[in-house]
Amino acid sequence: MKIREILRLVDRDPGVLARESVGGVMTRDVIVAEADDDVAYLMEVMTRNRIRHLPVMEEGRLLGMVSMGDVVNTLRQDVEAENRYLRDYVQGVVR
Repeated sequence: MKIREILRLVDRDPGVLARESVGGVMTRDVIVAEADDDVAYLMEVMTRNRIRHLPVMEEGRLLGMVSMGDVVNTLRQDVEAENRYLRDYVQGVVR
């Protein structure tokens, strides 16, 4: 269940969370990431499915979570490094 769905549910019935179990509100068909997935691929999956957080699995074990913020930050760092390299190349620092 997405956060917006939970908020709508609580808005309609403020006491619902006190009566509901985690199993009743959890997402059952979970999209997961594998530890060796490419970051650009994760961004595509998360964007296409409107997901902000993904569990990361390896051999059936939960390793952790990855957020859209983690993905964007990693891609931003890659772009910054590439920009530095290109700037140095244009200035003749890199041959």
